[in-house]
Amino acid sequence: MSKTVDYTNAQIAKLLTNVGAVYMVNGENSFAIRAYQNAASSIENYPTQIHDLWKEQKLDDVPGLGKTLRGYLDELFTTGKVDHFEKTLATVPAGMFALMDIPGIGPKNALKLAVFFKLTTEKTAIKDLASHAQKGEIGEIEGFTPVGEKRIIEAIKTMRDKPDARLPLPDALAVAADVISYLSKNTKVKRVEALGSLRRHSPTTGDIDIGVATDDASGLFDHIKQFSHQKRIVGTGPKSMTFIHSSGWQVDVKTVHPEAWGSMLQHFTGSKMHNVHLRTLAQKHGLSINEFGIEKNGKRETFATEEEFYSYLKMQWVPPELREDAGEIEAALKNKLPHLLELADIRGDVHIHTNYDFPTSHDLGQSTMDDLLLKAKELEYSFIGFADHNPKRGNLSPKERLQIVKDRNQEIEETVARFFKGKKPSLTVYKGMEVDILPDGSLALEDEALAELDYVIASVHSAFIQDQATTTKRLIKVIEHPLVKIIGHPTGQLIQERRGIDADWEEVFAAAKHEGKIMEINAAPSRTDLPSNLIKRAVDLEIPLIIDTDAHHVSQMHLMPYGVFNARRGWATKANIINTHSTLW
Repeated sequence: MSKTVDYTNAQIAKLLTNVGAVYMVNGENSFAIRAYQNAASSIENYPTQIHDLWKEQKLDDVPGLGKTLRGYLDELFTTGKVDHFEKTLATVPAGMFALMDIPGIGPKNALKLAVFFKLTTEKTAIKDLASHAQKGEIGEIEGFTPVGEKRIIEAIKTMRDKPDARLPLPDALAVAADVISYLSKNTKVKRVEALGSLRRHSPTTGDIDIGVATDDASGLFDHIKQFSHQKRIVGTGPKSMTFIHSSGWQVDVKTVHPEAWGSMLQHFTGSKMHNVHLRTLAQKHGLSINEFGIEKNGKRETFATEEEFYSYLKMQWVPPELREDAGEIEAALKNKLPHLLELADIRGDVHIHTNYDFPTSHDLGQSTMDDLLLKAKELEYSFIGFADHNPKRGNLSPKERLQIVKDRNQEIEETVARFFKGKKPSLTVYKGMEVDILPDGSLALEDEALAELDYVIASVHSAFIQDQATTTKRLIKVIEHPLVKIIGHPTGQLIQERRGIDADWEEVFAAAKHEGKIMEINAAPSRTDLPSNLIKRAVDLEIPLIIDTDAHHVSQMHLMPYGVFNARRGWATKANIINTHSTLW
């Protein structure tokens, strides 16, 4: 690895994930494994580039980074490598790390496959494995089956169908905020704002465009040349400049005179189809639209604000999140756009994982109940819900799982009493649990234990590659379970990593509406689930929705805005979201 590379958060998270995986297959201490997993998760979702924090000597700000890991990152950024990491990773075939990117393949099976097929090159490992799978050679390995082999083939096909890498919304917003903060210091800057899919709050963006209203573009460009986070100027024109940010991503700065700000902001916010529809509409009235304004009979009208621009077309101003040509123009012409949900409307969060220690089916949270309660108070929430993963099924009897649930309930009650010093709590604390939906649609926890909880979030965490009929039946079965209240991250998608499960969502939503079940909008940017198109369908069907952060650390409770962004993209109003109320159940 080069000494001059500025490692991105994604690169660092991948490196730590790989080291943790080697620890796992080599039977290292479970606490060390968890430390690497937690650190990787924290860094992947952190809104600021870790390399920038390191330069500012602020690695202490990153949750989940202990003294040892901070030391390793210091070595990484200083020398371009970490001796301990290199020695650790060298104990397994390099192909193992590529195979771990295949949905459904964990570290142990990745190692088994890499060893069996001698996959020593990470770059070609997936291609080589696909070749072996097509020949039916995986099903012959001990521990694998022909059915499993077929799933691997489908999973690799899914990976190949993924779009090219794009910048996740939190990273894009962080880069844009950094640039906007710097540009705002120039006294000639009158207005500055992000453009394009970033302003529309799409889950990912291909580039970072920044719009600036100024009468002195040349002076602004001189200002950018002095920007400490500017690595290289790519090009400069009369009204625009492109440069490479210290994060490694390209930034395009577009300028316009203040009197035409509204026209430029509207034009470059997009989307393409929204603008095409607007131009078609305008042409019917003899108008021509471009980034400079609206022209009629050779005369151009300019607009200082977007509101003036849309008003000229006899329309409501359209919120950026809705500009996808999905009926928003027709609604705006009739003055019938909804008043979209706002962050201030949210009153609580019930998908939060704690560090309460018990044999769980998945990862524990990293923060104490006390810290989570304190953050809920700081956010001025009316309620909070703790929803750790269900107890694992292996090596535990139903009786033992029931006792774990009861013990955890008692711990929550005692923590609340201690936190509020025996007085009436200023917020309601719900005792919930996130329970796995098994491949056949049953739950990974017995009804007797479920009945001890205030609510159950049922989520798919396995068997993502099932045919549509099987998946639909699976979801409907769990929706019909009387003790389930919420379907968590319903599609199971991971942005840029895994497509959602294949279900007939019309049937699933019909069942949810009939049973009165709540569909979750998971705010974790890596999930963004439900996707906005399914949120819109749920809104149309009046199915209740809830926005949760799925926080595994207290800092991730601040991910709620991303859920709100996505809800707005799905036309959701305050009335559609149940955690806008002061109490839930």
